[in-house]
Amino acid sequence: MKKRTIEKVLQTKFSDFISSIKDEKVKELVTKNSFISGGCIVSMLLKEKVHDYDIYFTDKETVLAVSKYYASLFKKAKAEVVDVDSIEDETKRTYFQLHGISGTGRVAIYCEATNQVSPSDFDNDEDQVEELSSVILKEKDEDEEGNEKYSPLYLSPNAISLSNKIQLIIRFYGSPEDVHVNYDFVHTTNYWTPKNGLILNQAALESILTKELIYIGSKYPIASILRCRKFIMRGWTINAGQLLKIMYQISKLNLDDIATLEDQLIGVDVVHFTILINAIRSQIEKYEKENTPFLISYNYLAKIIDKVFNSNEG
Repeated sequence: MKKRTIEKVLQTKFSDFISSIKDEKVKELVTKNSFISGGCIVSMLLKEKVHDYDIYFTDKETVLAVSKYYASLFKKAKAEVVDVDSIEDETKRTYFQLHGISGTGRVAIYCEATNQVSPSDFDNDEDQVEELSSVILKEKDEDEEGNEKYSPLYLSPNAISLSNKIQLIIRFYGSPEDVHVNYDFVHTTNYWTPKNGLILNQAALESILTKELIYIGSKYPIASILRCRKFIMRGWTINAGQLLKIMYQISKLNLDDIATLEDQLIGVDVVHFTILINAIRSQIEKYEKENTPFLISYNYLAKIIDKVFNSNEG
């Protein structure tokens, strides 16, 4: 797809989304302080189907306003407990860190759905893990038909998923250059703004042309290595050196810490890993009641992973 065509598609999609926002203040902030980046531009350059349009925001005020607006709509539609806040004071940081959400200055959403699995639902019964996994996956995969245009479908500490293929990213904010520091692969670093149109960079275009994954470093290397599977299935390649860069960064993480593990898994296979994290938290709670520390072991983790993924692969 040509650059001018991609610009027209993105402008049309963005304008249509903006027109759906009923709150005038939120609409004004989003109009002035947004840009689109990520896989949708790659898909259009390759003439492939676009799965989602990822919209980022350039400042904290906009992220907070957008989060509160859509959390409110989500709560009204689904009667679920939603808490949105800026992680600044110690109390809030502690609260959100209990759910794997960290980072001073960022905006976070914590959603405890009435039909969502909580840690107390797990008692290390593998049959129960399998049953709850199936229920959640069924709910997650429901068709979007019947949803109002650009209505909130799913909230996470990472993003707000709307109907009609819009993803509002709340985990990061800032200029495109600031946001791209958090990206893992160079091919996703092209972007579009309402003011400047489509901005393409040479390294990204070379990677797309050859369909070769080039790792540029990430704060979330586990998500990166898991994402490789998706790209390889689409015909991309990655050499051993790029994989080593990812593995080196993973080696620096303390994955025995549940908050670190959860933070690293947010945004990839969300449903599966939510079940996994809740199972681990259940064990932690159980041991804490007995005043005994619970240490994550490979055998325990492997057992839960196999149960969750083998029961729901596809």
